[in-house]
Amino acid sequence: MINKKLLATAGIVGLFAGSAFADVGHAASHDLSVKIGGMFDGYAISRAGTNISNITENNAFMGFATDSFVWLEAMNTTAKGLEYGAHVGLTAHAQSSRNPANATTSMDNTYMWVSHKDYGRMEFGSNDDVSASMRVGADTIAVASGGISGNWFQGAINTNFLGKTTNGVSPYEFILTPWDVSDNKLNLDLNSENYREGLGHATYQEKARKLNLYSPKWYGVQAGFSWTPDSRNVGNKAALPNAGSSNNAGLSDVYSAGLTWDGKIMNDLTGGASLVGVWGSARPGSTNGTTGVAPAAPTRGVDVGGMLMYKDMKAALSYGYLDNTGFLKNVKNSSVQYATAGLAYNFDKLHTSLTYMYGSKNKNTSNIASLGAEYALATGIMPYAEATYYDLDLKRRGGLALPSSAENAPGTFPTADAGAISNLHKEANGVVFIIGTKLKF
Repeated sequence: MINKKLLATAGIVGLFAGSAFADVGHAASHDLSVKIGGMFDGYAISRAGTNISNITENNAFMGFATDSFVWLEAMNTTAKGLEYGAHVGLTAHAQSSRNPANATTSMDNTYMWVSHKDYGRMEFGSNDDVSASMRVGADTIAVASGGISGNWFQGAINTNFLGKTTNGVSPYEFILTPWDVSDNKLNLDLNSENYREGLGHATYQEKARKLNLYSPKWYGVQAGFSWTPDSRNVGNKAALPNAGSSNNAGLSDVYSAGLTWDGKIMNDLTGGASLVGVWGSARPGSTNGTTGVAPAAPTRGVDVGGMLMYKDMKAALSYGYLDNTGFLKNVKNSSVQYATAGLAYNFDKLHTSLTYMYGSKNKNTSNIASLGAEYALATGIMPYAEATYYDLDLKRRGGLALPSSAENAPGTFPTADAGAISNLHKEANGVVFIIGTKLKF
């Protein structure tokens, strides 16, 4: 099956090269067109709730955050209609949140592409895979910081998350964002001694290097396929060879696919639908000095979503199933799944959205609802405000495929029912408030 996929990939690449690139020397324009753009996002974040500590190192209730990036894009078109180019993203921060659905932190991907209306599009580099770019859900219509897939977790996940400082609960026990899988995963730095002392934090890293293939659209239908050889071969790791470690909890040969439709239903009513999936072989997630390596369960998931648009209103739904992704293999646990729902409405220059997500991971439930608004004040300037309610209910812990974390300390093989939770807070809830301004150029 894998060989067939690779042969098909080679065939499509050859089709591009043989037909559309045949006259690459006779481009419609002799000079590449170059564009530059970027964004600065500055915001204040505060919260009210239980079982949480400081937002910043020395302030319990208020924190300022900034994200900024610039990008360069060079492209040209041949006489036969082949478009080719490269997108180079430059981030201005070394450490930040990494939320795949939040446009303020995912635009610095670096890749090259070729595309043709008759053959589709091919991308190579550290861009989103097709399962992320083609997926439809409530989070894809959210405004402000991204709603249920925005920056709310920065005010909720901290040193006192559901437990004592020296015995905290891993945030990975919960579903905190939709389609939290492969290199679309919300990236929290749990693989360090600091985390077990309650000092974990979100880290920034670019997407893993991959190959994306998109078909042309036929009557609104489009298909896509991605291959990621190593989920840990991310954009900020360039050294080869890099043998890694025996417990790096990464993925090899990750395949993802997508199928979408969009078009007019009737009069002013249009719609869209998506079906995406992912599968990847998981590397070991924990080690034991006596019995060796504990293998992780394969990564696999599917997400189906739909959206309706009527004039200035949008409505979207999605459901995702991630099986035992993120757990050690053969550990007793309950599967991972989530559902989203959302509404968005534009009042002229005022854009609003209300989004909701229910998640269940090993019977630990998460309910997240977010109300956001942004206003197009002037060209490129977008003030916004967002309030997100979260309720996280802990029923089980342990069995996560994470090296050196609060759940999987070295030398242990926890089961999904391991670890008494009587001395821990079993529920965390609260509201996170975000006020900020985005400047796009």
